[in-house]
Amino acid sequence: MSWNKDTVREYRRAQNQRRKKRLPIRADRILKLSRGGFIVQQLAPHRFLINDRLMLYPLHRNWVDVQTKEEGEYKDVNRFVRAYFGELKKKENMDTHETNIRSMMNYAISQDAITPEEVEAMTLGEMEEWLETNDAYAG
Repeated sequence: MSWNKDTVREYRRAQNQRRKKRLPIRADRILKLSRGGFIVQQLAPHRFLINDRLMLYPLHRNWVDVQTKEEGEYKDVNRFVRAYFGELKKKENMDTHETNIRSMMNYAISQDAITPEEVEAMTLGEMEEWLETNDAYAG
């Protein structure tokens, strides 16, 4: 097939028609995420913000995490959003766990049960083991 001016024009017209058809379908799928407890804001016909964190562009199925600037593509918006926020929740829980462990270790330091240098040299797992063997500081 040769790509002359008319062929290119026809191809672009066909592409625009396909985009016009798929945008409302994909936008509707994103708006339905609010039924699952997500906060969905439609910022433009082709741009949605989920939970003030995840920007979705349904036309080409692209996404951007507005906090980390991480970006990518998705296939099934419902599965992707649920999995994405599920992973964020796991990471937040891990961060909270680490914060709690470090807080308990700081308490142990304040009670002269261990030195700051010893704590600094420990991994998180070693801190957990130390706290298990010294339950007075495990909260």
